[in-house]
Amino acid sequence: NNVPQINSMAAPGDTAIVSQATNSKDDETLVNAREPTFTNQERFNEQIDKALSTPLQRVVKKCFPEPLYSDIKPPMSREAWMRFLLTRLPILHWIWTYELPFLFKDIVAGVSVTLILVPQALAQGLLAGLDPVYGLYTSLVPVVMYSIFGTSKHLSIGTFPVVSLLVRNSINTVLAGKGLEYCSSVNNRLTVVVFDDINNVTCHDLKVNIAVSLAFTSGLFMVVMGIFKMGLINLLLSDLLMSGYTTATAILVIASQLPVVFGISMKIDPISALFPGLLSFPRTVIEVCRQIFQWPKYVNTATFVASLISFIIFIGLDLTNNKLLTRIKIPWCTYSKKDKKCDTSKRIPFPLRIPIGMVLVIFSTAVSAGIDYEHRWNGTVVGTVATSLPPISLPRPEYMLASLPDAILIAIVTFVTSISAANLLAKKFDYTIDSSQELIAYGISNVIGSLFSSYSATGNISRSGFQANAEGKTQLASLVSSLVLCIILVSLVSLFRSLPQAVIGVIVCVGLLRLFRQFKDVVTFYRLSTPDLLAWLMVFIATVLLGVDLGLVVGLSFSLMIVIVRVALPYTAILGQVPGTEMFQNINDFEKINTIPGLLIFQFHAPLCIVSSYVFRRRLELAAQLDRRQWEKKNEGILKKLITKLSRFCEKDGSVVHNAEDTPSSSKDISSTLHTIVVDCGTIGFFDAGGVNTLTQIVQDFSVAGIQVIFAAMTKKNRDMLERSGFFKKFGEEWLFPTIKDAVELAKGGTNLLQAKIKDIEDKKQDEVDKTREEVIEMSQIRQGAGETN
Repeated sequence: NNVPQINSMAAPGDTAIVSQATNSKDDETLVNAREPTFTNQERFNEQIDKALSTPLQRVVKKCFPEPLYSDIKPPMSREAWMRFLLTRLPILHWIWTYELPFLFKDIVAGVSVTLILVPQALAQGLLAGLDPVYGLYTSLVPVVMYSIFGTSKHLSIGTFPVVSLLVRNSINTVLAGKGLEYCSSVNNRLTVVVFDDINNVTCHDLKVNIAVSLAFTSGLFMVVMGIFKMGLINLLLSDLLMSGYTTATAILVIASQLPVVFGISMKIDPISALFPGLLSFPRTVIEVCRQIFQWPKYVNTATFVASLISFIIFIGLDLTNNKLLTRIKIPWCTYSKKDKKCDTSKRIPFPLRIPIGMVLVIFSTAVSAGIDYEHRWNGTVVGTVATSLPPISLPRPEYMLASLPDAILIAIVTFVTSISAANLLAKKFDYTIDSSQELIAYGISNVIGSLFSSYSATGNISRSGFQANAEGKTQLASLVSSLVLCIILVSLVSLFRSLPQAVIGVIVCVGLLRLFRQFKDVVTFYRLSTPDLLAWLMVFIATVLLGVDLGLVVGLSFSLMIVIVRVALPYTAILGQVPGTEMFQNINDFEKINTIPGLLIFQFHAPLCIVSSYVFRRRLELAAQLDRRQWEKKNEGILKKLITKLSRFCEKDGSVVHNAEDTPSSSKDISSTLHTIVVDCGTIGFFDAGGVNTLTQIVQDFSVAGIQVIFAAMTKKNRDMLERSGFFKKFGEEWLFPTIKDAVELAKGGTNLLQAKIKDIEDKKQDEVDKTREEVIEMSQIRQGAGETN
């Protein structure tokens, strides 16, 4: 209440009454003070109290950004410890606030998710190049860890097709690097002894060791990213980029399942072993089509029939869920405490859905066992599955180093995919999540999960959405799902021995068909923004042709290039004042905008950095109607002449000599009316060294042309940058104003600020000349009087 209210918009030299309320013991008095009505930045800083930090605080903030410093500093009080525990262990928060009515809904949701999870996990474990049971292992321990450390109430983590494909490609790359390409094509049931620098193991055990080491490395990377608050990396991989990437990945996954669906054996060539993703889609499609044309020499007819029947059953049950069961209405009891009775007039949609994947797995397993699909029809089945909990496994350092680039890529894809699903659910159910804590949760889930034979686990949007639609309220639903999965692993998983792999391939392919709906985004991006459309197409084409790893790198690089181009070629505007207001708008956007004679207000919507410096200068010259080459040639040496003029005086009368050739009249030939340029710095995000050098050159060169450049609405961060660079020492801080209005009011009178400053210098020089002349005359008179006396 004691802060003075200052009117900072008026003409130079005017004053205004500033009222400040002060408190006394008896009554309140009004103290009137007279202050300037317009102010520059230096005077504004003096009038407004600022919280200045100590030197130690400045050093700490410079070395450690505030979010990181507040995150890593140890708790110093009981309240800080409680806040730390609730932040790092979100399970304490939702257990403390748990409500008993949630229990039944969480149990139902957990059991329902398990029925969907089992067939998906089996299919995606096979997609990762491992035994299907490892998909179940990936959906067990990481889920428990996320329930403890995660901040989302509905996210279900486990297997994910994109990550499973990345894991398989990484395994094949490491095997190719060790000269073990043949392990990529060996069936998991066959035992092939190889040498892995330590002891003899089977090919499958070798692949498990690589997958476990990969999960441990990627999890460790995510934990480090979370500690250092690198959750903002999600901004680099936008929804646009992930839309094109996941759509292309769905095509690659479906292409990888075509040999399984048709019962075709694919040959592993050296190029495929070294570069698993390079042209994998066209090579796979061409090879599959070549073998299909030679039916039934290479194609297993029984496998294709099993795939076709499974596809028809899956589509039929899906239509039943979406078209038939959604139309069924059942009565629902709404208990009224006032009437003490149950109102059954309300009807709700039928809440249950058919677990299509589980029904298909049970049905196909029973039929396969009944007709002896494996031996009689030469079909490929899952085979022997261990009936036990996940075995203990330890990562191997040599595999961690060999798969480090793939681990970083998997960590980024895991985070972006999971955080996108978590944000979508949090927005839908109105709660917030912590992106950095989510990173730590994903990392811990993979690190601990890798010790129990789990490969990289990721948030699955389809299972998470199903858990939310099943009215799961907390992560207790995930714990219930893990408990049910443990029971299945111990007692029922061995029953899936006769499950045809073709059915698993169908489950994978049909589950990815929904991603093709993202092709509609192409039309949306075409209407909104052509650069966004190009970015979507680039990441899509690069991923389909180069693979899931190089495709993401190319797509990210192209997106960054678009950002750089947008920074280098930003939107600029010349502003004018809206009549009757203090607002300034683009003169091209509105008809009735007042432009001020002799004054140019320039707005630049981008950071002033090395990328955009040239465009900033060039567009400012065009706005001022100056041809740089022309006025540099005409005004060559004019600054030197101005300095010479200020230092030249006549010994006869002490006045300054103004020669016609010394007068900067050539600048009037370039711009006869423009005398001041106001640069609106409020839309400039930051300056770098190149931007500061550009500002310095602009102020110097435009001063040569008789035009003063002043700055308005500059942020404190940018002012500090100019101060550190010595800009204010060279040009002074009096040309810096807190608002555009202040700068305009100072220059509105039409006075050339540069000429006024030169006139001040001339006046000071004239005063010195007059004083020196008087001293000379006085000394001459004294000497003359002394001579007469002598």
